Amino acid sequence: MAEKKELPKWGWLVIGSVIGTVVSLTIREIWA
Repeated sequence: MAEKKELPKWGWLVIGSVIGTVVSLTIREIWA
């Protein structure tokens, strides 16, 4: 995957959204 730097901006937004969702769910599980 040497083309990571060629990822379009919307690609980073999607990845960020996914990571944010996972983190939020993880935090909810920890503090549940």
